[in-house]
Amino acid sequence: MAEEFRSLCDRYVKVLSGNTTTISTISDLYGEEHMGEAEKKTCIDVALRRVALYKAQMSIDSVRDYVEVCFKASLAGLCSTNTPFFVLADTFDCLTLDKCQQLFSYVEEKSPQFSQEPPGNRNIVLRLCNDLIRRCSKSINTLFCGRIQIILAKIFPFSERSGLNLQSQFNLHNVTEYSEKQTEDIVDADSTEVTFLFYQTLWSMQDFFRNPNQISSDAQWKKMEDNVKEICRIFENYKHEGSTKISTNEAYFAKFLTSERLLTLQISDANFRRHILVQILTLFQYLISDVKFKPNKLVCILPYIVFYFCLALLPCFICLSIWQGSFGTENCRNKCDLVPSH
Repeated sequence: MAEEFRSLCDRYVKVLSGNTTTISTISDLYGEEHMGEAEKKTCIDVALRRVALYKAQMSIDSVRDYVEVCFKASLAGLCSTNTPFFVLADTFDCLTLDKCQQLFSYVEEKSPQFSQEPPGNRNIVLRLCNDLIRRCSKSINTLFCGRIQIILAKIFPFSERSGLNLQSQFNLHNVTEYSEKQTEDIVDADSTEVTFLFYQTLWSMQDFFRNPNQISSDAQWKKMEDNVKEICRIFENYKHEGSTKISTNEAYFAKFLTSERLLTLQISDANFRRHILVQILTLFQYLISDVKFKPNKLVCILPYIVFYFCLALLPCFICLSIWQGSFGTENCRNKCDLVPSH
């Protein structure tokens, strides 16, 4: 029986390894009366995966056509439902990274269909994507890594455990470096409050965003509270020039430069202000949310969080909305005094 199975698989591989593999070719093999339905389907499963190794040496268009035929065979019941996904994963394993990027467009086209597949088939796609990410360079293949992450977000729901931070871990290595000692004068003809002290206050908040659990300390909570108050006060009273429209075709980096000379330009930019305020809101959301591994002391500060949002952050957001809203830039004042100060 084993010899018959092996010889049948070899014959299937020889037939399917031709220049063109169509659904009719697979259907003809399936219709031959050699053994039972389950055995024939198993032979075709093995043959399709073996032929994928040969097809991977051909052009990307030929590879796409072959994978598409495998999916059609699965829909027709000529092979197992997970065989096309194994064929796709095996093909990616055989290709260079450059060719993988070309073939990945097929996965992007199939993402609506993949999102409706059973968990077992989607897990094959997950392993495929994770293997690709491990092969990518973080500094060279950033665009391809982003494409992979977008596809995973489309295929899997937000509740998928493999994409959740179940233990509330933070990236403690994401350290924002800024000047600890003043090396240059911060010159601003419009305000004497934008000093090196405010520069340190602004960028020291990044450490709280990096590791919010340190706020459970009374001293750190007091420091964070004073910093938020000072930032909101400066944002309310310092002029800003609206936001610069960024083309979707341009590269955008969320990591801002921390040079002292750029401080006055940065706090004049509405995009920069919104970036900082959203980070503060994200921090507050974590503090008031029900997180299993959060220090118990942070659970008791919910009233303070709501209070500071209403009296400090909300006026700043309203001010930015008015600046870019229906009033238009020309009708807005240079000072953020459109909202009553708290």
